[in-house]
Amino acid sequence: MERRDEETRREDASITRTAARALMQEAADHLADLARVIENLEDVLSSRESLCAAGIQREDEQAITSLRNAPANTWVSPDLEVAARLTAREREVLDLLVQGLSNRLIARSLAISEPTVKNHLHAVFLKLGVADRTQAVAKFLGTARMADSASSDRRAGG
Repeated sequence: MERRDEETRREDASITRTAARALMQEAADHLADLARVIENLEDVLSSRESLCAAGIQREDEQAITSLRNAPANTWVSPDLEVAARLTAREREVLDLLVQGLSNRLIARSLAISEPTVKNHLHAVFLKLGVADRTQAVAKFLGTARMADSASSDRRAGG
């Protein structure tokens, strides 16, 4: 009986080892497949990033070229105190902001860094008494419209 129990234990151990080897081999195969999938995914993402970067770079270059060729906008504000408080660079940054440019495009068109653009915008927001770029644009456009309206009224004799 003891001998039979010993044989059963050996057979069980052999089956367990065989099953464990088979499972380990299957896991290794799956890992190899997963590594290939990851490699392919990295290739796809790398290709996509290259294509996107090339497309964005072309868009940026076109936007900057059109800005350089466009006539310079003049910054007009009926509130001379606000206008006097903005530096020339802050007015340039605000002007480009009003044209709808992102911080990155403003930086590229003025040949400055993005953090510098953010610093200028922060100063503009403080001086205009606004919280964000949308309010700055609205305030700028509102004051520019008031200036246009006032000059039209003066010309019309009103």
